[in-house]
Amino acid sequence: MGILEGFEGWVVHDFLSAYYRIDGLKHVLCNAHLLRDLICVHEDHGQSWAADMMALLLEAKKLKDRELSGGRTIGPRHLSACTNATWKFSRQATQSTPNPSAASGSEVGSSVASRSTCSCVWMSAATK
Repeated sequence: MGILEGFEGWVVHDFLSAYYRIDGLKHVLCNAHLLRDLICVHEDHGQSWAADMMALLLEAKKLKDRELSGGRTIGPRHLSACTNATWKFSRQATQSTPNPSAASGSEVGSSVASRSTCSCVWMSAATK
Protein backbone atom coordinates (compact mmCIF):
# COMPACT_ATOMS: atom_id res chain seq x y z
CA MET A 1 0.00 0.00 0.00
CA GLY A 2 1.47 3.34 -1.08
CA ILE A 3 1.50 6.27 1.29
CA LEU A 4 -0.87 8.25 -0.95
CA GLU A 5 -2.93 5.30 -2.18
CA GLY A 6 -6.58 6.30 -2.36
CA PHE A 7 -5.87 9.95 -1.60
CA GLU A 8 -7.57 12.45 -3.88
CA GLY A 9 -7.03 16.14 -3.55
CA TRP A 10 -4.22 18.65 -3.32
CA VAL A 11 -0.69 17.57 -2.45
CA VAL A 12 2.17 20.01 -1.79
CA HIS A 13 5.51 18.63 -2.88
CA ASP A 14 8.89 19.26 -4.43
CA PHE A 15 9.37 18.48 -8.11
CA LEU A 16 9.75 14.72 -7.62
CA SER A 17 8.38 13.18 -10.81
CA ALA A 18 6.90 10.19 -8.95
CA TYR A 19 4.10 12.39 -7.56
CA TYR A 20 2.90 13.10 -11.08
CA ARG A 21 2.35 9.38 -11.71
CA ILE A 22 -0.25 9.08 -8.93
CA ASP A 23 -3.81 9.38 -10.24
CA GLY A 24 -6.28 11.67 -8.52
CA LEU A 25 -3.81 14.23 -7.18
CA LYS A 26 -3.82 17.95 -7.74
CA HIS A 27 -0.35 19.43 -7.43
CA VAL A 28 0.98 22.46 -5.60
CA LEU A 29 4.72 22.97 -5.63
CA CYS A 30 6.41 23.71 -2.32
CA ASN A 31 7.30 27.41 -2.14
CA ALA A 32 10.53 26.72 -0.24
CA HIS A 33 11.70 24.47 -3.09
CA LEU A 34 10.39 26.91 -5.67
CA LEU A 35 12.26 29.83 -4.05
CA ARG A 36 15.49 27.81 -3.97
CA ASP A 37 15.12 27.02 -7.64
CA LEU A 38 14.25 30.60 -8.55
CA ILE A 39 17.43 31.74 -6.79
CA CYS A 40 19.39 29.36 -9.01
CA VAL A 41 17.65 30.58 -12.16
CA HIS A 42 18.26 34.22 -11.23
CA GLU A 43 21.80 34.03 -9.84
CA ASP A 44 23.28 31.29 -12.03
CA HIS A 45 21.50 32.13 -15.27
CA GLY A 46 20.73 35.85 -15.02
CA GLN A 47 16.98 35.52 -15.53
CA SER A 48 15.47 38.72 -14.09
CA TRP A 49 11.90 37.37 -14.13
CA ALA A 50 12.98 34.88 -11.43
CA ALA A 51 13.84 37.71 -9.00
CA ASP A 52 10.45 39.30 -9.68
CA MET A 53 8.70 35.99 -9.04
CA MET A 54 10.64 35.51 -5.78
CA ALA A 55 9.56 38.96 -4.60
CA LEU A 56 5.94 38.16 -5.47
CA LEU A 57 6.00 34.84 -3.57
CA LEU A 58 7.53 36.49 -0.51
CA GLU A 59 4.98 39.33 -0.63
CA ALA A 60 2.13 36.80 -0.91
CA LYS A 61 3.45 34.95 2.13
CA LYS A 62 3.66 38.19 4.10
CA LEU A 63 0.07 39.02 3.20
CA LYS A 64 -1.16 35.57 4.17
CA ASP A 65 0.77 35.65 7.46
CA ARG A 66 -0.82 39.04 8.23
CA GLU A 67 -4.26 37.63 7.49
CA LEU A 68 -3.67 34.54 9.65
CA SER A 69 -2.56 36.70 12.58
CA GLY A 70 -5.90 38.51 12.56
CA GLY A 71 -4.92 41.38 10.29
CA ARG A 72 -6.60 42.54 7.12
CA THR A 73 -7.82 39.86 4.77
CA ILE A 74 -6.48 39.57 1.24
CA GLY A 75 -9.14 41.17 -0.89
CA PRO A 76 -10.19 40.08 -4.37
CA ARG A 77 -8.45 43.06 -6.03
CA HIS A 78 -5.10 42.25 -4.41
CA LEU A 79 -5.51 38.54 -5.13
CA SER A 80 -6.26 39.34 -8.75
CA ALA A 81 -3.16 41.56 -8.97
CA CYS A 82 -1.00 38.74 -7.58
CA THR A 83 -2.51 36.27 -10.03
CA ASN A 84 -1.93 38.63 -12.96
CA ALA A 85 1.68 39.21 -11.88
CA THR A 86 2.24 35.45 -11.69
CA TRP A 87 1.04 35.04 -15.29
CA LYS A 88 3.17 38.00 -16.38
CA PHE A 89 6.32 36.45 -14.91
CA SER A 90 5.40 33.07 -16.38
CA ARG A 91 5.17 34.66 -19.84
CA GLN A 92 8.52 36.39 -19.30
CA ALA A 93 10.04 33.05 -18.30
CA THR A 94 8.67 31.37 -21.40
CA GLN A 95 9.96 34.13 -23.66
CA SER A 96 13.44 34.24 -22.12
CA THR A 97 13.99 30.50 -21.78
CA PRO A 98 15.79 28.72 -24.57
CA ASN A 99 14.22 25.63 -26.06
CA PRO A 100 15.30 22.80 -23.70
CA SER A 101 16.14 20.44 -26.55
CA ALA A 102 18.16 23.14 -28.33
CA ALA A 103 20.01 24.01 -25.11
CA SER A 104 21.39 20.53 -24.55
CA GLY A 105 25.13 20.53 -25.00
CA SER A 106 25.39 24.29 -24.64
CA GLU A 107 27.09 25.84 -21.66
CA VAL A 108 23.79 26.98 -20.15
CA GLY A 109 21.98 23.77 -21.03
CA SER A 110 24.70 21.63 -19.47
CA SER A 111 24.84 23.78 -16.36
CA VAL A 112 21.08 23.69 -15.92
CA ALA A 113 20.89 19.97 -16.60
CA SER A 114 23.47 19.34 -13.89
CA ARG A 115 21.23 21.06 -11.32
CA SER A 116 18.01 19.15 -11.73
CA THR A 117 16.00 21.23 -9.28
CA CYS A 118 17.00 24.40 -11.05
CA SER A 119 16.16 22.88 -14.40
CA CYS A 120 12.66 21.98 -13.18
CA VAL A 121 11.73 25.65 -12.96
CA TRP A 122 13.78 27.10 -15.77
CA MET A 123 13.37 24.45 -18.42
CA SER A 124 9.73 23.67 -17.63
CA ALA A 125 8.88 27.31 -18.28
CA ALA A 126 9.62 26.69 -21.95
CA THR A 127 7.10 23.88 -22.16
CA LYS A 128 4.13 25.60 -20.45
